[in-house]
Amino acid sequence: MILSEKELNDPNRDFFIREDAVINVVDGMTFDLDNVSDRFKWEAIKNNPFIAPDYYSKDSKGNSLINGDMRPYGVKELYNKETRRYGTAEMYVVRPGVEATRRVSRKKLKHDAETYIYNDERGPEGRILRAKLLGHRMDNMPDADVTDYLL
Repeated sequence: MILSEKELNDPNRDFFIREDAVINVVDGMTFDLDNVSDRFKWEAIKNNPFIAPDYYSKDSKGNSLINGDMRPYGVKELYNKETRRYGTAEMYVVRPGVEATRRVSRKKLKHDAETYIYNDERGPEGRILRAKLLGHRMDNMPDADVTDYLL
């Protein structure tokens, strides 16, 4: 490594990684960001295209970095390699609690929507109106069918 005197004497920098250093990353590897060497190793590899920041992260076209695009395949396209696209990333970052938070917020949103449908202040007429706003005329349908459609 070629370092200047300023870089060598920098009190905030007590760990250096060579530009051509090889950092082996395997499944299940943990980086402790409070540890200086782990933090600088993570900073060196975090922008690697083979590491996705999240399992659900997507590229600029909206394709999953892990699974690729999710187009349905016909029988002819099943083995055609030009129509199938796998994701570029091979690994993703797991952050404890983030996935559970995502699941809880999705369940809460669904619960709030169901509560809004069940507790409609206008009763069955309000549910029929909401179905009509969604493009389905359900004027002569039983309330149970309208509620089932909205749910």
